[in-house]
Amino acid sequence: MSMRPPPFDGPATQALLTELQTGASAAYSAENWSLCLDFAQRLMAASRAAGSLESEVLAHVWTTHVAQRRGEHDSAASHATSALGLAQQVDDPVLLARARLAAARVCWSIGDSDQALQELEAALPTCRESADAELLFDTLNLLGIVYGELNQAETALEWHQRALALAQSQGQTRLLAISHANLAGRELDLGERWRRAGREAEARDALQRSLSLNEMALEIAQRAQLQRVLIVVHSNRGAALALLGRREEALVAFGQQLRLTEASGDEGPRLQRAQYLAQMYREAGELDMARRAASEGLERGEKARSKHLLIALYELASELAEEAGDYAHALRLYKRFHVLRSEHALDKAQLRARVLAVRLQTEHALAEAAAERLQAHALRLANEELARRAEALGRDALQDPLTGLANRRRLDTELALRHQAARAADLPLCVALIDLDHFKSVNDRHSHAVGDQALRQLAALLQAHCRSQDLAARYGGEEFLIALDAVTPEAARQICERLRLAVERHDWSTLAPGLAITTSVGLADLSRHSSLEQGLQEADTQLYRAKREGRNRVCCADGFASPPAA
Repeated sequence: MSMRPPPFDGPATQALLTELQTGASAAYSAENWSLCLDFAQRLMAASRAAGSLESEVLAHVWTTHVAQRRGEHDSAASHATSALGLAQQVDDPVLLARARLAAARVCWSIGDSDQALQELEAALPTCRESADAELLFDTLNLLGIVYGELNQAETALEWHQRALALAQSQGQTRLLAISHANLAGRELDLGERWRRAGREAEARDALQRSLSLNEMALEIAQRAQLQRVLIVVHSNRGAALALLGRREEALVAFGQQLRLTEASGDEGPRLQRAQYLAQMYREAGELDMARRAASEGLERGEKARSKHLLIALYELASELAEEAGDYAHALRLYKRFHVLRSEHALDKAQLRARVLAVRLQTEHALAEAAAERLQAHALRLANEELARRAEALGRDALQDPLTGLANRRRLDTELALRHQAARAADLPLCVALIDLDHFKSVNDRHSHAVGDQALRQLAALLQAHCRSQDLAARYGGEEFLIALDAVTPEAARQICERLRLAVERHDWSTLAPGLAITTSVGLADLSRHSSLEQGLQEADTQLYRAKREGRNRVCCADGFASPPAA
């Protein structure tokens, strides 16, 4: 353990630390990342010389934010972990909340939305009680962003509305611009969702609300010269106008966006523009114009940092070529789409693998509060298993490509670890095996494409009924598994029953007329079994019992909800 010099609290030292903190904060608010990093590095050195843990935490937090903005994920994760570790040693809940917010930004930036939500939910109560309105705003705003990327637009909208109400109460120009722009983005998401569902009137209302919010954001951002917000505003505005068929206005908005981003060299805005314009022309029946818009986007799009936009544009271009009868070109575009999608999935897995070793330290720091109920040996085994998993993550993707849930490889690794920890801590670990009833007939009657869409929607329903710390995975074919940590058997049964009802009542006819889907569920408590295989066999037995008894039901062993015998 390194030795720190004794703290020196002289007036000159405190004045220097205060000056550097103020400079870093002002540079961050002005989005001057280079200047913010310079202040943060100087603050880091001064804090260590003075032995000030509080100031060092802030230095790590600002360095995390700058690294995350620049896409330097490894550095961001390292500094976020340091901020959390040091903040744990200081009796300052607000400082710990700042560190959690920094960690949440890192998790969000690498696609780990569950961990980001966990950090934000832990920080939120302190942020609400603190006098720091900007800290609370950033937390509310990031909650909205994360839920938006999880395609939970209504929930995202609620968090952004809370952020806007806070910004209005404070009267801060930057916060007002950001909250209006993000609300406009969520209304845009809703508009696109309603259009896909054929609910045109609701879609048009949402898109009009998006335009109104964008106008307010545009006025504020222009007055305050907030370039990053202006880019987002013009992008959202162009998209909403394109979806409403107002092509000339959409072209003007996208042109303003491109002018603002030209110097950055990022081709992402061009891809986004091409995507919406191609869709606009396609819906107007102008197939040649749609193909030309998509082609122009692809010509420069290979250099884009936003690979997910390039993937979406290739898929759209392939569909347009197929509609035009150019099947050979459609096949070439589809092959490129498939390659890029596979590469993107692997890139995401490798990125998460690179920062996982740092994340393990964060998880260890957060696990200290639970150390009293976990035996030291079980915790050591869990950390060793996590370390082995970190080595494997570089080679294997973690998600099922169709549903976005955990794949079988990740499930096998994590379920064994959770089983060990539950047994060591004498806590329940309830697992449900879920199978779609008569799924073969869905593929036979409606096509495999409809079957795939049904699997995706079921996966979304599963995630909606799970907490961030639970595990939802595709077990194989049309069979899924959810693992509920530290949930009593009776509570697990109720969760599964709610899930079963949600599936039964879901409007599957949006995928195919007359389509209805139900599920059979087998439930078991793995912690009651010395081996993981025995516990899974019990869940499998209950699943087959549910099918024998008529399907569309939840089955568990007799006495499942009773306490285990001593």
